[in-house]
Amino acid sequence: MRFRWMFPIFLGVLLGFSVPTESAPLVTYLVKMLPASGSSGQAPTLTCGFHGGSCGAGSGDFLDWDNTSTSSVYFRGIFTRGGSPRETNRLIGKRVRISGGGDRCEEQRAYIVDTAALQIRGTMRYLHASMNSTADFSIATSGSGELNSRTLGSMIQDTGCGAWNGTHVHAGYTTTGSASRSKNTSRFPSGDYCTPGVNCNSYTNTSSSNWTHKFTWSGN
Repeated sequence: MRFRWMFPIFLGVLLGFSVPTESAPLVTYLVKMLPASGSSGQAPTLTCGFHGGSCGAGSGDFLDWDNTSTSSVYFRGIFTRGGSPRETNRLIGKRVRISGGGDRCEEQRAYIVDTAALQIRGTMRYLHASMNSTADFSIATSGSGELNSRTLGSMIQDTGCGAWNGTHVHAGYTTTGSASRSKNTSRFPSGDYCTPGVNCNSYTNTSSSNWTHKFTWSGN
């Protein structure tokens, strides 16, 4: 019975299973979100530094962006992957409308979903913006970094919000998701209200150095 040791392998083949030899390699992701307003390549103006619900509060995870030449609101970022496998299409953006009407701010969220892991990795929030579609969208990645720019809707006169002041988009992230996250406090101020064209700075919205929020994670 010298071939008895081969029986488990034959059985595995018969049942459609393979004998594992090594663990699946890790794939890593680095996501740098960029300013949410202006057409790609433009330099929208920041109207308030990092803050929460009210500009000038001096803390929080949101930035206010002016309607630079267009009132369109974008999910915009550079998506870089490393390691293996090298799929370019395992990430999708899932859009959800959260609130609106009465005295509440219009809001939509874009969930960055890793379809291979079946997990939400990061979540971006966009307030004072209409929603032009509820459809999911694909997110491209590459080893050198892939720019994604998806129109989500348009800035609106969101006068129902007590903290609202002028046409802008209030963009930031939430704690929802399994990725590590950070905000670019070395590039953008905190809690400072400013006037476009007077004491506000503009930032090219396709430059990686102007990332606003960052997500990083790894998995099989």
